[in-house]
Amino acid sequence: ARHREIDNIANAAAFMESNYMNDISISSLLDVSHYSQRHFIRLFSEIYNTTPQKYLLGIRINQACRLLRETRLPVTDISSQCGFNDPNYFSRAFKKATGRSPLSFRAASRSGM
Repeated sequence: ARHREIDNIANAAAFMESNYMNDISISSLLDVSHYSQRHFIRLFSEIYNTTPQKYLLGIRINQACRLLRETRLPVTDISSQCGFNDPNYFSRAFKKATGRSPLSFRAASRSGM
């Protein structure tokens, strides 16, 4: 049973990794995992040592870091491509996660810092 729980939660995590650019509702994660909301959040937090929301935010921030390093796309485009509806929220969340603004992160990654 434990193995199946882990697989079901991993399916939800994989769903987030494949769909991070879209709005992901808790109900879509519950559909993928086949658990109640309370059970899903408890299991997810136990297995991944973070909440589903923080996990998704981490995926989105990592993708934003990659795009900031590898492309010349404007920050607002990167924001929306990474699933953030509000560029200001993206900038605040990015800075909180990385310690730098998106533009500062891009400049530092280009200069090799």
